[in-house]
Amino acid sequence: ELPDWANHLVAYDSTGTPGVRIFSTFDHTLRFSHYLTIGFGLSLGMALSVVRRTAKVALLIVGAASAYCNMLTSSIGGAVGMLSVFGATLVLGRRRVVLFVPFLIVFLLLFSPANLIDKADRVLSGEAITVAARVVTYKQGVAALKAHPFLGVGWGGIRRFMEHDYRITRASSVAFGTENYFLQRGVALGVPGLALYLALCVLFFRNLSRTRGSPAAASWPWAAIFIGGVAFYVQAQSIPSTCATTNSILWLLFALAARMAEDVGRPALASATAQVSAEVSAEPEMVGRPHEPEASL
Repeated sequence: ELPDWANHLVAYDSTGTPGVRIFSTFDHTLRFSHYLTIGFGLSLGMALSVVRRTAKVALLIVGAASAYCNMLTSSIGGAVGMLSVFGATLVLGRRRVVLFVPFLIVFLLLFSPANLIDKADRVLSGEAITVAARVVTYKQGVAALKAHPFLGVGWGGIRRFMEHDYRITRASSVAFGTENYFLQRGVALGVPGLALYLALCVLFFRNLSRTRGSPAAASWPWAAIFIGGVAFYVQAQSIPSTCATTNSILWLLFALAARMAEDVGRPALASATAQVSAEVSAEPEMVGRPHEPEASL
């Protein structure tokens, strides 16, 4: 029995057994799953950054709750996103995180819903309709991008163009959009818009690579920013990711990474300025000095 705000729908597996897919106050299970994946990544990233043991335990509990709720959405993209989060955490945490691998396997085996396991099996065996439906949306998106390379079709025109002009099939499982973050921006804004969003992604991870291990970035939650960005981009490759909530989190991560890069660059700038000032002060002062006549023979 779920409360009124816990929106859900019933999904049937290959045997006809019904299962519940929860999407809470969001309007779609995939958007809710994306939100939970980012929260899972931020929780694990913060757990790597904090020092107090009680804070680590609290963050791990929040992360486990996010992962459990994410599995109830029965989203394969969410499962892949959480695996990418754990992989990034494993790379950053190294030996400390390896100890949690057995617990993670037991957790997945015990708490994964039956419809999620069945869906994963159908995806791996090639029987899932959703995989083919996504491939169709990619073909339709590329066709629309080729036809409107400079200005795109606009955010308000995606559904209309995908429903009529570039519709390959009338199958109900094919969405009226492109199930990919970057391709959706390209269709809406054209190649210039696509280039802009690609540049934002590159600059985001570039700022993180420049600040990793820097003493000036020690006070920043570097791991949480990095893992949160990985979580967003990995799962966003299988959904259009037009939810305002998840995109707001991404832009917040952009701002944190940029500000962290500025803080790291300030000591180097101050050091260079001090060096130049020292060199200038060491030179003999010529301004205002009276001219000394040459000695006559």
